[in-house]
Amino acid sequence: DRYRAEPFVYPEYVRGAGRDFFGRGGHTWLTGTAPTVFRSLTERVIGIRATWEGLAVDPCPDPSWKVFSLVREFRGAVYRVRFCNPEGVQCGVRAVKMNGTAIEAGTGRDVVLPLLGRGEEADFEVVMG
Repeated sequence: DRYRAEPFVYPEYVRGAGRDFFGRGGHTWLTGTAPTVFRSLTERVIGIRATWEGLAVDPCPDPSWKVFSLVREFRGAVYRVRFCNPEGVQCGVRAVKMNGTAIEAGTGRDVVLPLLGRGEEADFEVVMG
């Protein structure tokens, strides 16, 4: 249950008793755990994933997450996305704002942020509900 390695990856092995550096995990970045967890969190929990049409938004966090955010570079542009979950729902989008102005990006679980041009940056607010 306890070993010495980065806390966000799973080691291929942990050195046993009688070995040099007992308890140290080895080959931590070779198992695929870190990228799998990262992708699961960003695409399925926070809910930002790349599609041909643009960045799809489908957040499914723990209902206790009232505010959370993500910065995502996509096709040479920077998307700063802040999520507000005032009612503590587990999924669904009620409204989207871009740079403070309400936009039509879809609702429910069919939301796609507008494509930005290369070098552009924008702030998005996604209200769940």
